[in-house]
Amino acid sequence: MANVSYNDEIYLAKGLTAFGKFLPFIPSVSKIFGEEVKEAGSTVNVPLFSSNNTDNGEFNGSYDTSGSTQTKIPVSLVHIHETFEIGAEAQSSNSFNLENLYQTHLQNFGRKVAKAIFADSANFTAAQSGSFGFAKVKTLAVGLDTNNVTDVERGLIVDTTIYGSLYQDTTDTLKVSPESYGFSNTAKVSTGILPSGVKGLAIAPDCYAVACYQVRQNGKTADVKLLTDEATGLQFTFKTFSIDNENKIKGVFEVLVGGKVAQDKAIKFV
Repeated sequence: MANVSYNDEIYLAKGLTAFGKFLPFIPSVSKIFGEEVKEAGSTVNVPLFSSNNTDNGEFNGSYDTSGSTQTKIPVSLVHIHETFEIGAEAQSSNSFNLENLYQTHLQNFGRKVAKAIFADSANFTAAQSGSFGFAKVKTLAVGLDTNNVTDVERGLIVDTTIYGSLYQDTTDTLKVSPESYGFSNTAKVSTGILPSGVKGLAIAPDCYAVACYQVRQNGKTADVKLLTDEATGLQFTFKTFSIDNENKIKGVFEVLVGGKVAQDKAIKFV
């Protein structure tokens, strides 16, 4: 077996980019990401980024009793992993094999993480249906205004099955985009990431809370590395270990994540 450092980041770079492509919605949620170890099933309080300051701005003589307070949303963590074998071909000194292997499994891992994050989004009450296009995008934007959703980092999260409705045709007489209606973040997500029956979400950081922490490692001897997706800041661990009495190496990407409706003000498209 060749002497290869299987969790060397030079082999993981393309895979990390592929992983991040499944999380383009991250700017549009409230979030807390940590390097600390937590337990699956534990709860983390995520600070909600919202403007609930209802005073008239006139100073009342005390900073302690004026201004807004920060709401924290309890989010339960689940253990998500992608486990795979590093076969003989990848155990060579051919970095191309490792790059392809890691890219494939980091895509799978990113899909699983995104799905876990949005598991609770089906619990948003407000919904729109019918044909999806820019008329519907406008309706969703107006709905967020009506619900007093923050203008900051509004996101339009759209399943790939309907995302094509947002492509501009060369014959269009009016060039518009979701940004024209106040969505600073338009995120295309793979089918199956959003809950069953949900094809899209109009959302913002005061609507949804997300948490991410690290998994406690068991007693198995392993090389463990903490990886960071630079695009989102989300961190997770990658470990490699040998299988006893076998000439095999396993790799595992894993993390604790969770998501929860923070305020029932977002709108789902069904």
